[in-house]
Amino acid sequence: MKYPTVSELISQLMDRDPEKRVEACAGLAERGIPTTGAMLLSALTDEVPEVRAAAATALGAVRG
Repeated sequence: MKYPTVSELISQLMDRDPEKRVEACAGLAERGIPTTGAMLLSALTDEVPEVRAAAATALGAVRG
């Protein structure tokens, strides 16, 4: 199984499919890279509540 790169996950945050955006948030959370925080902050305004929740969770993970 191939895991997406951080660059791929960041691109996935803008995918039309909300499920892919949720997966991107989870993937970034797993990696815990603080520099991805700005991208996750923008996901907090997503129109889909599940994406916003995933972004909030991911922000907690990357910011410690």
